[in-house]
Amino acid sequence: MKKKVITMGIVHSNKFDYFKYTPQKYSGNIIKDIYNSKIYGYALDESIDLTINYFNGIKNYLKENRCNLYYINCDLT
Repeated sequence: MKKKVITMGIVHSNKFDYFKYTPQKYSGNIIKDIYNSKIYGYALDESIDLTINYFNGIKNYLKENRCNLYYINCDLT
Protein backbone atom coordinates (compact mmCIF):
# COMPACT_ATOMS: atom_id res chain seq x y z
CA MET A 1 0.00 0.00 0.00
CA LYS A 2 1.28 3.38 -1.05
CA LYS A 3 4.14 1.64 -2.88
CA LYS A 4 4.96 0.87 -6.47
CA VAL A 5 4.45 -2.78 -7.34
CA ILE A 6 6.09 -4.62 -10.23
CA THR A 7 5.35 -8.30 -10.83
CA MET A 8 8.11 -10.49 -12.18
CA GLY A 9 8.03 -13.93 -13.73
CA ILE A 10 8.59 -15.75 -16.99
CA VAL A 11 4.89 -16.26 -17.56
CA HIS A 12 2.47 -13.65 -16.26
CA SER A 13 -0.94 -14.92 -15.34
CA ASN A 14 -3.99 -12.79 -15.97
CA LYS A 15 -5.16 -12.78 -12.33
CA PHE A 16 -3.82 -9.25 -11.84
CA ASP A 17 -5.84 -7.94 -14.79
CA TYR A 18 -9.02 -8.03 -12.73
CA PHE A 19 -7.68 -6.11 -9.73
CA LYS A 20 -8.99 -2.62 -9.14
CA TYR A 21 -5.43 -1.41 -8.62
CA THR A 22 -3.31 -3.36 -11.07
CA PRO A 23 0.45 -3.74 -10.59
CA GLN A 24 2.98 -3.03 -13.33
CA LYS A 25 4.22 -6.10 -15.21
CA TYR A 26 7.98 -6.46 -15.60
CA SER A 27 8.89 -5.78 -19.21
CA GLY A 28 12.65 -6.29 -19.03
CA ASN A 29 13.51 -2.64 -18.42
CA ILE A 30 13.20 -2.09 -14.68
CA ILE A 31 13.81 1.67 -14.83
CA LYS A 32 10.99 2.13 -17.34
CA ASP A 33 8.71 -0.11 -15.25
CA ILE A 34 9.43 1.89 -12.09
CA TYR A 35 8.63 5.11 -13.94
CA ASN A 36 5.38 3.70 -15.39
CA SER A 37 4.11 2.06 -12.21
CA LYS A 38 1.52 3.89 -10.12
CA ILE A 39 1.14 4.58 -6.43
CA TYR A 40 -2.44 4.19 -5.24
CA GLY A 41 -2.50 6.45 -2.21
CA TYR A 42 -6.03 5.71 -1.03
CA ALA A 43 -6.06 1.93 -1.54
CA LEU A 44 -5.41 1.15 2.13
CA ASP A 45 -8.03 3.62 3.36
CA GLU A 46 -10.56 2.18 0.92
CA SER A 47 -9.75 -1.35 2.04
CA ILE A 48 -10.21 -0.44 5.72
CA ASP A 49 -13.55 1.26 5.00
CA LEU A 50 -14.83 -1.73 3.03
CA THR A 51 -13.79 -4.13 5.80
CA ILE A 52 -15.51 -2.05 8.49
CA ASN A 53 -18.69 -1.77 6.39
CA TYR A 54 -18.68 -5.54 5.80
CA PHE A 55 -18.23 -6.22 9.52
CA ASN A 56 -21.03 -3.80 10.43
CA GLY A 57 -23.32 -5.44 7.88
CA ILE A 58 -22.72 -8.87 9.39
CA LYS A 59 -23.17 -7.48 12.92
CA ASN A 60 -26.49 -5.83 11.96
CA TYR A 61 -27.71 -9.00 10.25
CA LEU A 62 -26.97 -11.06 13.36
CA LYS A 63 -28.65 -8.48 15.59
CA GLU A 64 -31.80 -8.54 13.47
CA ASN A 65 -31.94 -12.31 13.09
CA ARG A 66 -30.60 -13.67 16.38
CA CYS A 67 -34.08 -14.43 17.67
CA ASN A 68 -34.82 -16.60 14.66
CA LEU A 69 -31.42 -18.26 14.67
CA TYR A 70 -31.48 -19.33 18.31
CA TYR A 71 -35.26 -19.78 18.68
CA ILE A 72 -35.46 -17.39 21.61
CA ASN A 73 -38.05 -14.77 22.41
CA CYS A 74 -36.57 -11.29 21.95
CA ASP A 75 -38.22 -8.02 22.62
CA LEU A 76 -36.46 -5.52 20.32
CA THR A 77 -38.37 -2.48 21.59
